[in-house]
Amino acid sequence: MAAVTAEPTPVQGCAAVRLGAMRYLPMASRDFCDRYLGGPLGASLAKAPMLNFNRKDALQTSYLRSVTRRSAYPPTHFLPSSAAFSEAVRMGLGWGLVPEPDLRPDDDAPGGLVRLDDRHVDVPLYWQHWRVESALLRTLTEEVRAHAEAALH
Repeated sequence: MAAVTAEPTPVQGCAAVRLGAMRYLPMASRDFCDRYLGGPLGASLAKAPMLNFNRKDALQTSYLRSVTRRSAYPPTHFLPSSAAFSEAVRMGLGWGLVPEPDLRPDDDAPGGLVRLDDRHVDVPLYWQHWRVESALLRTLTEEVRAHAEAALH
């Protein structure tokens, strides 16, 4: 009946409302940086293990291309879980673009995460819902939009 998606075109019978953008930051653990990221960032990232959510996830590849100015094919691990993805970055299994809301205050502590550079990737998000009139759906839509206004860019 409703979903948050990165797809702006509504599916048949639905309406789509732009919520804002989720900001993703290029992050790696301090240990990972010490092990893999000596020298120019682009050359290092082109060889360092990279994390992707799944095979359709193009965020890291797009970011990597913006840094290296060419296609690169580093070793890649797939983690189709948002929580597992962020934890894998913390554990040093690879670098990745971590959603800003997933960052924790202790990430700045020794042994925590390092932001790789000042770039970020903003992914527009949309609320798609049935166009059927429903008090429950209307209330849910209002709640989602209010939360998105507070949490997204």
